[in-house]
Parts: sequence; structure tokens; C-alpha cells
Amino acid sequence: MAKKPLLNQNASLPPTLVLSTFLLEQKRTFVTSKLKEYGLVRKEYFDKSLGHKKSDFKLKKLFGRRYRLATATLTDPEINELFDTIQTLIVLKEDKTKLIQQNPSTNENNPIKSVKPGFSILNFIILLTSLGALGGGGYVAYTTYETNLEYAITIGAIAVSYGLLSLLIINLYRLIKRLR
Repeated sequence: MAKKPLLNQNASLPPTLVLSTFLLEQKRTFVTSKLKEYGLVRKEYFDKSLGHKKSDFKLKKLFGRRYRLATATLTDPEINELFDTIQTLIVLKEDKTKLIQQNPSTNENNPIKSVKPGFSILNFIILLTSLGALGGGGYVAYTTYETNLEYAITIGAIAVSYGLLSLLIINLYRLIKRLR
């Protein structure tokens, strides 16, 4: 009698070996998906000499090279370590959400309050004078354009530089106000 063909290629292997490789592949896909979810990816550019296929690199810069977002190559111990770390983070996050849901009076989920610079009269006055300087300088430059071109260019340049300088002063004042 002839032997029956094996139904599976891995049927002759020990079950622990088959299961460990299967679990490692599942861990690898889980870890890479989580790394992509967290944005821990790098750009990998298309290169024919490395054997890349064009269909794998769907993203393309405008008039640039094709690329894809891929995670770094990981070894088996790195995969196991990252898997354990991600699992602990997920468990901690679930525990924290359960704690918040059980005891809503002591909500520890306080967002960090960012200091937004509010309305400032000084900034408003500087902005109005810069707009006035731009408008007035532009008007004077336009009226003196026919008679004296150099004078018109000088007035226009001074008006633009004053406007940009005052906008810089406003931004510096906001920055200093935030840092306090």
C-alpha cells in the first residue's frame, strides 16, 4: 500500500517548533502594526538594484522618488522584548481607564494647561502702526513714483522693513509672555 500524502508540510515537525514560529510571526505582525500606529517608521526609498518592486512603493513625492513607510528590521529577541513592553503598556492603559471609570470624582486625567497669550493692547497698537506704515509708505511711494523713482523705492523699502520689524517685535513679545 502506498503512503497517504501529508496534509500539511509541517505535520512531521514537533508541535512546539511549529507553534513557536507561528507565534513569532504573529508577534512580528502585531509589533510592526503597533510601531506604525505610533508613527515609529522610516522612509525607505525605491531602489531597483536592491530588488525592490515598484508596486510596493506607492507613496511618491511630487517630482521625486518613490518611497514607503517601513519599520526597521527587528531580530527575534527584539520582537519578543517589544511585544512584552507593548502588552504591559496596553494593560496599564486599560487599568487606568477602569480606575477613571470607577471613580470619576478623582479624575487624574488633567490636561497640561498651555499658556496662551491673550489680547494685548501693546501688540494691537504696534500692529496698527505697522499697517499704517505699510499703507502710508506704499501710497507715498506710488505718488512719488513718476517724479523720483529712487525716492519711491527708498520709501517703499523703509515701509516694508518697518512693517516686518514690527511683526517681529509682536512675535517676540508673545514668546516672552509665554515663557513667563
